[in-house]
Amino acid sequence: MVAASNSARPSVQTGDGSAPFPYAALQQSALNRQWAVFPLATMPANLAACCGNCNTRSPPAPTFPSPQQLQAQAQAFSQALQSKQVPPQVQVMMQMRAMGIPIQGVSGVSAPSWPGPGPAATLAPASAPHKASQLLPPISTQNKSSQNPPNWSVPGNVWRLSRDPHGCRLVQGALEDAGSDDTRATLASELQGHIREATRCRHANHVVQKCIMTMRPQAMQFIIDEIMEKGPGALNQAARHEFGCRIVQRLLEHCQPEQVKGLVEQLLIDAVALSKHMYGNYVMQHVLEHGTPDHQHRLTLILEKNAREVAWDGRAQAVLGKALCHGSPEAQLILARALVRNSALVAMARTRYGSTAVKLVLEIVDGDDFTEAKRQLSEEMSSLRATRYGRVVVACLDPCSRAPSIA
Repeated sequence: MVAASNSARPSVQTGDGSAPFPYAALQQSALNRQWAVFPLATMPANLAACCGNCNTRSPPAPTFPSPQQLQAQAQAFSQALQSKQVPPQVQVMMQMRAMGIPIQGVSGVSAPSWPGPGPAATLAPASAPHKASQLLPPISTQNKSSQNPPNWSVPGNVWRLSRDPHGCRLVQGALEDAGSDDTRATLASELQGHIREATRCRHANHVVQKCIMTMRPQAMQFIIDEIMEKGPGALNQAARHEFGCRIVQRLLEHCQPEQVKGLVEQLLIDAVALSKHMYGNYVMQHVLEHGTPDHQHRLTLILEKNAREVAWDGRAQAVLGKALCHGSPEAQLILARALVRNSALVAMARTRYGSTAVKLVLEIVDGDDFTEAKRQLSEEMSSLRATRYGRVVVACLDPCSRAPSIA
């Protein structure tokens, strides 16, 4: 018996009379041997030790299977599985229940009172493969929707399910599993009249995005029309929204250029403000990545005219980086020279996206512009070395050597 002053658990006597082994080793062994079926009456949870506040002894430790007995149980269990006498899931649940491990969906099993070396295991019930036409459970009553009948199928209930955290995933699965474009178009048609509301819904926006990614460009025209039907204000509001900006980005990625031409034209009107917005800057980056060469060129020139304003904004600096990567070389050079002449490189070099743009500027400009850019950065070398991203720019200065330009 372990003394009361000792914090260790008592040893456990094995069933065959062999030497006992410590409680901690028994606990680790019990959790590692997932195949061993332990009697519930002999679980370590039933062990009790002296708390140290009294002079009484702990109850006698129960007997526990020896390593040889455990090995025999393992062989018997393997033979039972091979002969398929008992379903494997039932066997696993029996083991977990005997070991006191909680099982999801099974009542009457509590966690052991002694601490385990790892998290409690769970066993999820087997489910049939997902199909788009399967019956659905009732959707939640959040979003102020009424309780539905016990079962709902996806067709006929797309909009109601799209607003539910679980139902929106099922609708997305239905769109992916649809056997034809006509079937997808039929499902998506139930969203007509609700697109603007979906741009503000945490769950429905994912369904609209899935429609855009899986449908033919011609079939998703109603999404563009509904976003733009209230004018430029509604479009810019969607581009600034946490969820609506995702839908606008997917449209720029998957629609034909002629379909989104009017949409991009409206975005360019408010390009500077959108570039500085928390969510709008992602939309403007997509215009530069997926827009037509004309749209890329026009947006780059807008950024060049407002270089002093956008260069000092952390979000707009990400748009500047995209503009220096995409578009024509002439437009990129114009923008890079504007950043140098506005003495914005040092401020940009200290930020995450600005440092990327500065490195691109050093690659694009040459001649006097490159000399001026290097001078600006060299004068602030000590302060740049004190910042994480500034050190990245400093590392690019030394290797940068340019051949003299030829007039």
